[in-house]
Amino acid sequence: MLGPLWLDPLIRATWGQYNPLVLAQLDSLVEEDCYKPKIYRVPDPQNEVIQPGGYVEFGLEVTPGDLLYGFLIPPDPLTGIPFDFTFQLEDLSTGHLFFDEPVPSVLLSNYHPVVLDSALTQMSCFWNLLNAVYPVTGSGAFRALIQSTEPTAARRIEVLISALEVSACR
Repeated sequence: MLGPLWLDPLIRATWGQYNPLVLAQLDSLVEEDCYKPKIYRVPDPQNEVIQPGGYVEFGLEVTPGDLLYGFLIPPDPLTGIPFDFTFQLEDLSTGHLFFDEPVPSVLLSNYHPVVLDSALTQMSCFWNLLNAVYPVTGSGAFRALIQSTEPTAARRIEVLISALEVSACR
């Protein structure tokens, strides 16, 4: 069975590309009626403007049983790349850190051309997919750590975390 993104020319399977291989793992969940998509956002809107060198530690409650599968960083509308910051996510129930050390935003972003035309410079972002879904166990308490590495100005920084939330099965 084809998943909903398999026909997209910028996502479909091409030898050596990461996204199609991970999407193949998610295909079995596309038709699953026991999960529904959910997006978590960190930090909250009151804390998303971070001063240069500023640090935000943010608690996040995720429903136990959810499956986390990726991150999305909205780009700067003027440059098309993310603002400079580092990000770390920790599962407080298990002590699991998602990255060995806080990862720079540019490595967590997943930008690609919108169209297959080299004359156009339009960019888009897509979820940076985990290599496997991460099942949320225990209390569902997470800690997100964000540090701005912008040299001069305060920036609006946010990270979206994609999940499949447990729902009542039909």
